[in-house]
Amino acid sequence: MAMSRKVANINLNNSVAIIVDGKDEKWYLENIKKHYQEQHPSLKRIKIEPELPSKKKVKELFGLAETKHLEGYKHVVLIVDLDTPNKDPKEFRIFEDLYNKYFSIKNVPSTGRISAKYKWMQNLTVIINNPCLEYWYIIHFEYTQKFFNNFSELKPELQKYLPDYDKNEKYYKGTPDIYTRLRADKGLAVARNNAQKFSPFTINTCKTYGISEMNKLFDFFDSL
Repeated sequence: MAMSRKVANINLNNSVAIIVDGKDEKWYLENIKKHYQEQHPSLKRIKIEPELPSKKKVKELFGLAETKHLEGYKHVVLIVDLDTPNKDPKEFRIFEDLYNKYFSIKNVPSTGRISAKYKWMQNLTVIINNPCLEYWYIIHFEYTQKFFNNFSELKPELQKYLPDYDKNEKYYKGTPDIYTRLRADKGLAVARNNAQKFSPFTINTCKTYGISEMNKLFDFFDSL
């Protein structure tokens, strides 16, 4: 990751860059803004930009987050699904290294060389889905921390509640849209409550317990 590159800074104080690694995350966020801004009018003044990078490797995702920070975004959110790192030891080691740096910057004040190099992470929020975004959908209906290696393993559990679930834009944005399929405001309240019961995410437990931290995104929206 090139930490020294310079990017023209522009005034983006009312913008939020949200970096995702899948089209379903992008469709979900576009749909959420449409519904959630009715409850939080302040979101209407905020430009939320779900961005899907061409490369979905962990290093590229964090690199794009840094670029968005250097471009002048006041808020940068990175949503990471762990299904790929969990099955690729090299990717997992890269994720572990970068996540540990992020955790340290956010929680352990330091003035060392590493701290200076990754200082930009102070304005970054990392949200973990283990293994994928669909874990968040499941907890709209039930509390669980059951571990699934990937979406294929998780899908039968999700289909208890969304039998016809499909990863395509029509399913997400058609009628009913994904927010309505997830029981709208009621389902979101259940999911946020269930997420608060989770043990905090750690590297040591990410291959033992499932988790979705998407509630942090709504906490962030509520703070704007």
